[in-house]
Amino acid sequence: MGKRGIYRKTGGQKINSTAQTAMKWILNYSDGQHDVFSIADKSRLSVDVLHKAAKILEEQKLIMRISE
Repeated sequence: MGKRGIYRKTGGQKINSTAQTAMKWILNYSDGQHDVFSIADKSRLSVDVLHKAAKILEEQKLIMRISE
C-alpha cells in the first residue's frame, strides 16, 4: 500500500491510523464471503469508515466489488 500512497510513511502521516486499520480489515476479509457489515461486526469499526477504506482500495485496484 505504501507505493500507492495510501499507507502512512515513516516521519509523516499520509493517512490516519483508523483508516489504515480499516484497510487492513478489508484486505484480510475480502474473500468474497464477507461484506462490509460482517467486517464491521468483527472489527468493531463503523460501516462508514470501512466503506471509505474499501472505496480507496477499490480505486487503487487492490480489491474489486462483486455482485451477487
